[in-house]
Amino acid sequence: MIPMKLDNLVRTGESRNFFSINGTITDGTGEQQTFNYTVYADDKRAHLTIQSDGDYRVELHHLPQLCFLLTNRCGVLQKGRVKYWLKGYESDVQSCETSDTYTLKPSDKSDNHSVGVITLPLPANVKKGRNELIATCEGDTARYSFILFDENDKRPCEEMNGWFYATGSDFGEGDNSSVKVYVGTSKRNIHVLYSIFTPEKTLENGTLELSDTIVSRTFTYRPEYGDGMTICYAYYVDGQFLSFYQTINRRLDDKNLNLSWTTFRDRLVPGDKETWTLKVSTPDGHPVRAQLMATLYDRALDRIAENQWKFHWVIDSPRFVPNG
Repeated sequence: MIPMKLDNLVRTGESRNFFSINGTITDGTGEQQTFNYTVYADDKRAHLTIQSDGDYRVELHHLPQLCFLLTNRCGVLQKGRVKYWLKGYESDVQSCETSDTYTLKPSDKSDNHSVGVITLPLPANVKKGRNELIATCEGDTARYSFILFDENDKRPCEEMNGWFYATGSDFGEGDNSSVKVYVGTSKRNIHVLYSIFTPEKTLENGTLELSDTIVSRTFTYRPEYGDGMTICYAYYVDGQFLSFYQTINRRLDDKNLNLSWTTFRDRLVPGDKETWTLKVSTPDGHPVRAQLMATLYDRALDRIAENQWKFHWVIDSPRFVPNG
């Protein structure tokens, strides 16, 4: 038994205490295996968190998806029903079930509340600027703070030194797709330097004059962009140096493949031998030569701790790294 006293930050939900247990297990043959286990210790039986597929900047016509996650002290997902509302609109309370997966993805059902994924709800008379979604479940409270704006705004909707937003991060070669980049400030008489460049060369340098305004620039793919380009803005406001940059990559051809089992048995007994056949084809159904990586594991282990399968492919792209 380890005595523990919760401080005020833990009691208010701003912090969490935890025990990190590290150990080594040795079997009779001398084989060893190390493990790490984290147990949270606080006065809450469950913890609610909100995931978003966007960031704190929410464009009025492109609302993000939100996912509600409820976990116990060991970080295992739990079932629960969430109540949520926008601060200042407490009369408009909605509810949904918590998600059963850590991965935020839109539901293919007409009512995606059943999987804990929703579109950010906005009342008809919601004001632009800073807003906050509040959610409660099993005695815990989670908050999602955001700045609501319209991409047609001519000035920042809040008092701020710097404002930056881009409608995307890629464009296509030979199509009409584009990316619009916005930069602004609520301050007056601000001199801005900007640069557009690729990994190989600088394409353009220039200046802007901002005075309580937002300016925008639209980019479509050009051959000199190669695999992508970066635009960077830099300026001083009240002695504070600000810089914003956006990398826009050339969109690659669709390389998606369809996978389908042609033979599959989901009931086996120990000692059985089985061959499974997987068909790999292009989106239009044609066969394709491909390399496949597969793994087999005991699903009963998920009852101890669910494994999160991830495959993250890192593609190098032009980027701005400030000095100093």
